[in-house]
Amino acid sequence: TTSCDQVAQNTGNLDSTGLGTVLFFIRTHVPRLNFGTIIADALDNLFNNPVTQRTITGITQVAPIVFKTHPDKSDWNLYTGGWFLGTFPDALYALFYSQFASSNCGGKLSTFGQNYPFYCSPAFDKSAYAGQFSTTIASSYAGFADAAIIGHRDVMDVPVYSGSGNRFVALDGFDGQINVAGHGLQAKFWNYLNLRQQPGYTPTQSKYTPGGGDPNLARIGMREGTQHLSMFHATTVWDFDVLTALYDSMLASNPLNPTQVFDWMTTSHTVSSYSGSSPGSNIACPVAMCTLLRFNLRNDINWHDGQPVTPADVIFSILKYRDIPSANLQPSVVDVVNAVQVGTKTVDVALKGVSVFFELNIGGVPIIPSHIWGAFSNAQL
Repeated sequence: TTSCDQVAQNTGNLDSTGLGTVLFFIRTHVPRLNFGTIIADALDNLFNNPVTQRTITGITQVAPIVFKTHPDKSDWNLYTGGWFLGTFPDALYALFYSQFASSNCGGKLSTFGQNYPFYCSPAFDKSAYAGQFSTTIASSYAGFADAAIIGHRDVMDVPVYSGSGNRFVALDGFDGQINVAGHGLQAKFWNYLNLRQQPGYTPTQSKYTPGGGDPNLARIGMREGTQHLSMFHATTVWDFDVLTALYDSMLASNPLNPTQVFDWMTTSHTVSSYSGSSPGSNIACPVAMCTLLRFNLRNDINWHDGQPVTPADVIFSILKYRDIPSANLQPSVVDVVNAVQVGTKTVDVALKGVSVFFELNIGGVPIIPSHIWGAFSNAQL
């Protein structure tokens, strides 16, 4: 029998008899490709024979395998995953809370789930819930710190490196590029919106622009392709690069100061807490305390086909994201009690509990046109 000390000293190998094969999906993203290859080589060396079945893949090919949570085919063991995280630690709740692992941990059955590793820990859930349902950002840190410790102890995943030190460059033929706090130039929404040609700029000839290019056209290069251009199945950053260029949210965050939230599709909004029934909309609160968000929509915004944006679009988007549910947006809307119209351009959204994150969770979800998407059944969405 080989001892752990012998393995550590490279004088012995473990016996892989009966262990089967490790299905390892390694992304083509260079840092993850190099790291995944090292891990696979180490596993093979540990057992002195090939125990890993490696698939070098892009996001388009791997998404239907790794991210799909129903039906669970158990068709992967290791994956070099990665996320573009936000400013606050509430990503721990969205990514690993048991309720978001489809129905494997007691949540709602979903084709694609945020918690695709099926990490189910009552202890983690308790701490993450405490962090999520805090009334201030500062007080949320204690709950999320405990959750992070529990996740580390349980090997929820194995964090390897952070891309926070990444540096991005851009051509100097365009002005208006915004260096978004925490994300740099890769925060594409604000850069797509604000990018403008420098006076006198003439693009040089390339294989994409034979004879030169259109100086009024900004070409966007995407490292990977899109997988799902539906808010209900979209899971990758490239999916959302396209979708968020099409669909706006009611609120937005200042790109230079993410803690500052401002009206975008709305003229104003309010946040209040209540018990019993919500004032004006009479939405019954099923718990001790609920939160009421009231959004007053602008009168000057239309969909691409010219139809006006209405409260019905807001209600449809929020309730459908909750009920189907949406693969990526479910954590933002899971606590919604109801959404109702209370005026020509006014919507009330009630949520169970009180959380400092509710304002941007609801105000930040993309709104889709109900007169188009409402033609499809839940199964088709």
